[in-house]
Amino acid sequence: MRLIWKLPANDGGERIKSYFIEKKNVTGKAWTIVNQCCFSQAYVVEGLLEGQEYVFRVRAENRLGMGPFTETTEPARARDPIYIPDPPTHVKINLVTKDTVTLTWVPPKNNGGSPVTHYIIERLSWDTSGPEKETWKQCNKRNVEETIFIIEDLKNGGEYEFRVKAVNEAGPSRPSATAGPIIIKDQTCAPTIELKEQMEGEEGLDVHIVARIHGCPFPSLVWQKAPIAKPEDKAVVQYDQHVNKLVVDNKCTLLIQQSKRDDSSLYTITASNSLGKASKEIKLTVLGRPGVPVGPIEFKEVFAERITLAWKPPRDDGGSKVTNYVVEKREENRKSWVHVSADPKEGLYTVQRLTEGHEYEFRVMAQNKYGVGPPLYSEPEKARNLFTVPGQVEKPIVEDVTLESMVIIWDEPKYDGGSPVSGYWLERKETTAKRWTKVNRAPIRVMPLGQEYEITGLQEGAIYQFRVTAINAAGMGLPSVPSDPVLSRDPITLPGPPTPKVTDWTKSTVDLEWIPPLIDGGSKVTGYFVEYINEEKEAEIEKQKAAEADKVVVKAKKVKKIIFDEDGNEISESEEEEKVVVIKDGWEKAKDKEIRGTKFVVSGLKELGRYKFRVRAVNAAGVGEPGQVAEVIECKDRTIAPEVDLDATLKEKIVVHAGGTIRLLAYVSGKPAPEITWNRDDQPLPAEAKVEITSISSALVIKNCRRHHQGIYTLIAKNEGGERKKAVIVEVLDVPGPVGQPFSGVNLTTDSCKLTWCSPEDDGGSAITNYLIEKRESDRMGWTAVSYTVTRHNAVVQGLIDGKGYFFRIAAENIIGMGPFIESQRPVLIKDPISVPERPEDLEVTAITKDSISLIWRPPKYDGGSEVTSYVLETRLIGKDSFTKIDTDGTLMDRKFTKGGLKENSTYEFRVSAVNVIGQGKHSFCTKPIKVKEEL
Repeated sequence: MRLIWKLPANDGGERIKSYFIEKKNVTGKAWTIVNQCCFSQAYVVEGLLEGQEYVFRVRAENRLGMGPFTETTEPARARDPIYIPDPPTHVKINLVTKDTVTLTWVPPKNNGGSPVTHYIIERLSWDTSGPEKETWKQCNKRNVEETIFIIEDLKNGGEYEFRVKAVNEAGPSRPSATAGPIIIKDQTCAPTIELKEQMEGEEGLDVHIVARIHGCPFPSLVWQKAPIAKPEDKAVVQYDQHVNKLVVDNKCTLLIQQSKRDDSSLYTITASNSLGKASKEIKLTVLGRPGVPVGPIEFKEVFAERITLAWKPPRDDGGSKVTNYVVEKREENRKSWVHVSADPKEGLYTVQRLTEGHEYEFRVMAQNKYGVGPPLYSEPEKARNLFTVPGQVEKPIVEDVTLESMVIIWDEPKYDGGSPVSGYWLERKETTAKRWTKVNRAPIRVMPLGQEYEITGLQEGAIYQFRVTAINAAGMGLPSVPSDPVLSRDPITLPGPPTPKVTDWTKSTVDLEWIPPLIDGGSKVTGYFVEYINEEKEAEIEKQKAAEADKVVVKAKKVKKIIFDEDGNEISESEEEEKVVVIKDGWEKAKDKEIRGTKFVVSGLKELGRYKFRVRAVNAAGVGEPGQVAEVIECKDRTIAPEVDLDATLKEKIVVHAGGTIRLLAYVSGKPAPEITWNRDDQPLPAEAKVEITSISSALVIKNCRRHHQGIYTLIAKNEGGERKKAVIVEVLDVPGPVGQPFSGVNLTTDSCKLTWCSPEDDGGSAITNYLIEKRESDRMGWTAVSYTVTRHNAVVQGLIDGKGYFFRIAAENIIGMGPFIESQRPVLIKDPISVPERPEDLEVTAITKDSISLIWRPPKYDGGSEVTSYVLETRLIGKDSFTKIDTDGTLMDRKFTKGGLKENSTYEFRVSAVNVIGQGKHSFCTKPIKVKEEL
């Protein structure tokens, strides 16, 4: 609440410093301090209780003290400020008859801080005889609190506009936007219905089916009901305490109290009047608890400690998915039911922890999100065992052994214990272990075509045994006899064929190389056999396959021979040796023992003979299939043009540091052996170069190389087949050479001089990174380094002694190192150099007459290193461009001068400069423009 007051009529002769405020509830007695002090004539009091009335008092304070309190005349109620409300919105004419209009509107969004108590409805009638209007008149004689109103006693055929005002405690609002004008007469239209297509309700709660009806005259309404499955079987809804119909304004509501699942139907509303008929349907689904599960409850398994129950889902799921089932049990001599579980999601559950010999009754209830439905009861059943565990499985067999897996095969037990085998437990252990470990986390399912299981993740080289245990409804039987021990490794087969090729041949030898087989058969390849056959011999064997000389005995065995006569009677019997022979293929082994590597030279071949070659791999399983050379080789010496290949460490250009070793290695091949020569830049090799030649390579070596050893080195290989060259660029990096001439020094100041030089002719093959400068006094022998880094061709050396002579030397440096020093030929004398003087200072005018001006000045601060010998004084008439030198007889060394012969009332400016043995120095600053006139 905000308080405002005026200054006191009497301030006591002192300025008012502050104000103090107190409050009191009208029903209370004690005053409460509101603030510590207030410096203005207004204050907002906070912390008031809404609806309470308060009295306030204020007193002023000056330097001498506090004055008396001034109290409010009337109590003030603490509440939010109240304003008139906003006007109503969306004023509409809903129904018009020959003497009435039905208006509807929407309450204002802003009620002004006070609730809207009622509305004022006004009308404006148009005069049918002219364009003039009547004044607005209030239509309602009572306070209208609703947002709908029927205006009566209107003139048939008259034309009206309507508006509405909202009223709160502060008064009526501004009028709303007008509705109309509209002519008063009966309006007729065919009925229309607005109704949802479907809706849902919850069992036990009221359901309101609301239809909006339009039509004039207002139509008669009929509700009908039909099963959802048979929408054509409609029947008129009978109204009673459970179902009723309500019609308010243009809404027709079908009210179903405490709805049931049976109320789920297809409802149809039909509206009809003199102009037509309209119908709309709505599908109502009442959701609730599910119905009774479909029985009977079956006992799938019966044991002494557990019974497995089975049932079917309810026909009616309550309109919502069944989430689970609630299972309960009761012993025969008990009245109360015991909760077993609410976990089952399907119609199957095993009740555990039963007491053997006791009789139990069970019931099952379906549950959805709306609750638990009615129960389905079972017949009594006794907890007892009806069968035994299965018999022992036969000894399992292990097949398909690999490095990490095996396949275990077994047959089902001969005796299943009276209950079908439902699964198997498979166990394994290493032969060195004592404990058996289950292989599978869950029992292995029964397979219709025999039992087998693949085990993976085995350890290479380990020996395993396996056993199997059958399971049925009664439990686990005895484990089987363990399988035979099996080593975990890949199966070994013969290796695949190698891939051979001929690399060289002569008139009596052939060089072979081959790639090992892609498939080693699961065992390491231990060696190879190389075989060959003469092409002529191969052709001869093909022609003489049946010749005895081409046969060899492979196997011999004794056979009993019985001779019968014509009548079938045995005459004699004897034993003979039967021989089984095979044709030799003609291939000969190049070596009887296994060859360990992948290269071999077949020797002792016939010159000009044509041969085929093949290679077989050998592993622990034996000798594999051969891999054959594709072409037929004729044994004769051959000519091959030279081939030159640089060593893998060499590139087209190599860089060597001076003092290092240049080594160029190239592999040379060709038949006959090529003649090898080296040169550098097409010239003979340096004397330091050494050439080393082997049967397959040639190497050029230069030790302790220098810059002059760089160049293009070329190897030339030549034989009868041709010539081949290979070039390598060799670059030798060294320290730079001496810096270029001229090398000179120039004196700058009394403690510095400037050195200049040129780049060295030879930078050592690497960019110059620095120049090292050293100095020594002319009367000393020791050199001193100049500390800073220099990359240009000049440098200023500082820190020198005035009057001393200095020698300098300089050396270039690159990434390899520092080159030789070059020394200056003459010493540089350090002294102050002479220059022209600086400008004179403080040029001033001392006297002015009608035809003369007197001037004085001070000498320059720096005379340029030489004594000032004279001064030059210049003048300029204002308005002209250039200065004119004043002709003086003397040298003006007294630094004052009077210039006469000037024109009265003319304006001049002056400047002066000093002169030494070098020449004239800078001009002084000009004087201000001076007017020639007699001074008073």
